[in-house]
Amino acid sequence: MDLRKQILTKNNCYKAGVKQEVKGVLWHSTGAKNPKLSRYVPDDGNLGPNRYNNHWDQPKPGNRNVCVHAFIGKDKNGDVQIYQTLPFDIEAWGSGKGTKGSANEMGYVQFEICEDDLKDPKYFAEVYKLGVEFTAYLAKIYGFKITNTSVLDHSGAHKLGIASNHGDVMHWFKLYGKTMDDVRKDAQALLLEKPAIKPSYPALKYGSKGEDVKTLQANLIKLGFSPADGKVDGSYGVLTRAAVVKYQKARRILVDGKAGPQTHASIEKDLEKISEKDFLARITADALNVRKGPGVKNPVRTVVRKNEVFTIVDEEAGWGKLKSGAGWISLDFTERV
Repeated sequence: MDLRKQILTKNNCYKAGVKQEVKGVLWHSTGAKNPKLSRYVPDDGNLGPNRYNNHWDQPKPGNRNVCVHAFIGKDKNGDVQIYQTLPFDIEAWGSGKGTKGSANEMGYVQFEICEDDLKDPKYFAEVYKLGVEFTAYLAKIYGFKITNTSVLDHSGAHKLGIASNHGDVMHWFKLYGKTMDDVRKDAQALLLEKPAIKPSYPALKYGSKGEDVKTLQANLIKLGFSPADGKVDGSYGVLTRAAVVKYQKARRILVDGKAGPQTHASIEKDLEKISEKDFLARITADALNVRKGPGVKNPVRTVVRKNEVFTIVDEEAGWGKLKSGAGWISLDFTERV
């Protein structure tokens, strides 16, 4: 199933943009008898109207500071879908606080399942399956282990002292004989089989504008293919197109200057190889020796050239270790990108 995207850019949580390192998943359910995604996510043509305009793409929905990374529920045709509503690398406001702190600040991707009247076994089976797939997908791309602390529901987080006193999702799941142990077991099994969700990539090209273009520009910069002006402005102009062409040539994929499914998938694969502590460094010297260890007393293994970009995975005394394993370079002759 597709992971669709409708980022809630007007929500105060998105505007705060507090960064996080993803370490787990926190399940919620809405507690309202309304399985429609349009209650929380603005219509993109697939969800249908919200006549009360009380969705969450506003600064304080219902006068509350609240937002999550995704919602699972029904579209306008009654089909169960999942929509990403926040970037996964920023903190959500979904758990509240417990006696030992807040899961909001502990690296959890949080999502809500839109509740119905809790009497439809078919709907429950669909949202459960999609939630498990989403959990496995996140564990795969962020590399965290599925444990009884990394995969929780709100009620379980409360028991650990990191969330407010809510009963979701167990008040619903127990009606169908499911527990979070089942979630963890099923997600682990799925993780070992194959990728759980194929993301729905936006088709971007010259003239495109918006948050998806900003994400593309930022990812190109992370991978060392910065547009010439280095800007993340959400405008797919000549410089962004040139950066995409450069990336496509380097990865030997279709060179058309457009960010379509193949280019997005290649970028995502490259990003998975970069950990939170790693960074990219561009060579500023005409030529720079790569040495066996950190320091000029170590033998030279090879030479790298100006404007080449490398991933640095460790630092010591002003030297950086190349992820390729080729050796160490002096960071005095590089710039971060």
